[in-house]
Amino acid sequence: MSEPLRVWRLSDGQPGHDSRSLGILRALGEVMDLDVRTLRLNLRFGLARNLLRARLNHFGAPRSLATLPLFYRMDALPADTTRSQPPAGSASMR
Repeated sequence: MSEPLRVWRLSDGQPGHDSRSLGILRALGEVMDLDVRTLRLNLRFGLARNLLRARLNHFGAPRSLATLPLFYRMDALPADTTRSQPPAGSASMR
C-alpha cells in the first residue's frame, strides 16, 4: 500500500470554516488514505479580518504570503515534517 497523502488543514477557529474543511477531508478520506495535519491561525486583533477582507477585495490576492503574519498568529511549522514527528497540535483523521 502506498504512503498516505499528507494534507495541511488551515484552521482560523471559525465553526463554519472548520466544519466545511473537516467535511471535505472526511469525504476524501473515504476514497484515499490521508495524513491530516492542522495548522491553527488566530487573528492578531479584532479589525484584522475586516482589513484583510478589504485588502483582498480591492487589490486581489497577494503575490506573497509574507504579509499573513501581520494579521494572524500561527503555529510554527515543524522543522522536520516526516511522518515520525507530527507537528504539535496536529490531528490525524484516522
